[in-house]
Amino acid sequence: MKTALLLTVILMGSTLAFAHNDPTISTAKIAELSAHRADRLVALGKINAAFVQKIEHIEVTKLSSGAAAYKSIITQTQPQTGTALQLELQFDHDGKPLSFKVLAGGSAGPDMGWSPKSAGELIENGMHYIIDNSTDATVAPYFNDFTNLILIRSKLGGKDVALLQVTASSQAQPLNIYLNLDGTINSVGTELGWSSKSAGELAKNGMHYIIANSSDTTFGPYFNDFTNLVLMKSTLGGKDVALLQVTASSQAKPLNIYLNLDGTINSVVVEP
Repeated sequence: MKTALLLTVILMGSTLAFAHNDPTISTAKIAELSAHRADRLVALGKINAAFVQKIEHIEVTKLSSGAAAYKSIITQTQPQTGTALQLELQFDHDGKPLSFKVLAGGSAGPDMGWSPKSAGELIENGMHYIIDNSTDATVAPYFNDFTNLILIRSKLGGKDVALLQVTASSQAQPLNIYLNLDGTINSVGTELGWSSKSAGELAKNGMHYIIANSSDTTFGPYFNDFTNLVLMKSTLGGKDVALLQVTASSQAKPLNIYLNLDGTINSVVVEP
């Protein structure tokens, strides 16, 4: 009897040890689980639905002590003033959710109008691509060394798309996953040509300028009636810059936001 009991304990310990070394669980998988968990918490009425529709950024970190092995911070779109709303999630070694809390001090940001899929669904689908292709030499670093992601509106071949930009600690450039607005994958590639700031960071900084100046008569329409944006390389006064071209449904001409490559604003003009 004692021998049988001892064997049972050993087997249980072996099972637990194996589960805690599941190779399918990585920071990238936790990011995908975070979007799914937010959707579940909305369905249960635990958090506001905006945490699915307005997700803009997810960051995942590994924890070295305690029951939780991973912490994820989901950030909504940036409000006109103050700090964006954030949701903190914690997961164990196997990806099981342990806790959640909405962080204090945040304010609601704008709705980017994702349709027919929500921001959360687009993020899940984009991260599924990384998980399903985790053995691919190009994709693997973004599965194993994922640190954060950002979701922005973009254009590809004249078509409105979602750009999920995924960053890995081991890679100098992010992975760009372009999704059609129905959630299907359009194309995937690594970032080329940007230096100190990624395309996602440049686009985010440009949009923050519009949000911060939304009460201005020139910029208000691009805040209230935003439809899409395009980021491209350009030159201004002989200097390499990023041009963020923002379109609004109520305006005949786009707003041109020129950013220095370090992400600071250079100049802003309505296209003549």
